[in-house]
Amino acid sequence: RSSAASDCIRDRRITNEVGEESDPETLLGVANYFLANQQYDKAIHLLIASKQIDKALELFIDHNIEITEEIVSKLLPAKTSNMGDEKRRQDLLRTIAMKAEKQGNFELASKKYMELNEIN
Repeated sequence: RSSAASDCIRDRRITNEVGEESDPETLLGVANYFLANQQYDKAIHLLIASKQIDKALELFIDHNIEITEEIVSKLLPAKTSNMGDEKRRQDLLRTIAMKAEKQGNFELASKKYMELNEIN
């Protein structure tokens, strides 16, 4: 069996064994494994599940990974009346909108910009 095929099977096994319900430390460890192997798309999902939102967003930006509505729904915290949390949410919305626009995903970008205007 080739090394690439073995790596693929091992990665699939790791991904199947670790789910979003796993403890954050395990999720982060597996995310770091995928980061070390430059499998950023897999690492992002695990980082989001372990609440490492800034690190996940950084990967989107640094490695030009397509940002989707599904991912955005996982990245963004729910609206809140807490001013500090709401400011954080607005900052994330702005970053996501700019990233989507840069990638040419104008529909997603415009949705997030409109959401920012509703908040203000």
